[in-house]
Amino acid sequence: MYHKCLNIITKKWLSCFMLLMLIITCVNYWGLGAGILWDVAHGLGYAAFICLLYTCFSKPAKLNISSHRSLAYMALLFTSLHVLVLLITDPITIEYLMPNAPLYMWLGSFSTILMVCIIVSSLTRFKHVFYNNSTSFKKVHRIMSWLIIAGSLYHIVDSGFYIYQQWQIIAIVLVAILSLWSIPIKRLALINSYQVTIQLMTFMAIFIGFWSWPI
Repeated sequence: MYHKCLNIITKKWLSCFMLLMLIITCVNYWGLGAGILWDVAHGLGYAAFICLLYTCFSKPAKLNISSHRSLAYMALLFTSLHVLVLLITDPITIEYLMPNAPLYMWLGSFSTILMVCIIVSSLTRFKHVFYNNSTSFKKVHRIMSWLIIAGSLYHIVDSGFYIYQQWQIIAIVLVAILSLWSIPIKRLALINSYQVTIQLMTFMAIFIGFWSWPI
């Protein structure tokens, strides 16, 4: 009964969090998207950012490590798809990977590279190569995760796509800070990756539908 109650609380918390992200990204001027594929690409980007924040909720405790890793893999997958769809549908995007790219694009690329590094260095077979003990691992892992979220957040805000009004910027910054804060959700229950996947698909469907809807 105890664990059942914890699972219910966790599900409600995550649902409220997802609803908040929908409000931040969609409650704006109707129909300002730049085409369905553009909206799909950025929906994938926001899904990746949500996964990053969810990894903060799923503290990698002994019983929660599988959930934490799954969310990290999902974040990397969505990030890769975000970049791939943009490159395929809008080849000029390659210019944003050049040395003269704006800072927000550099930070987006930096966060992606750092995401790969943090995942690889966290694998059991490689962990001993990068870290001497669990204390150094936790410290470096935490700092790297903060840098990834901070870089991704700057990438989202400074790009000015979909989120550019002051209240949206303040709201998404506060959401990121809330995720980094050691909130009780970490001690409640395991985050079900299957449930998160459904929530992310729902988020993307609503996001794409909202921005692609004709004026």
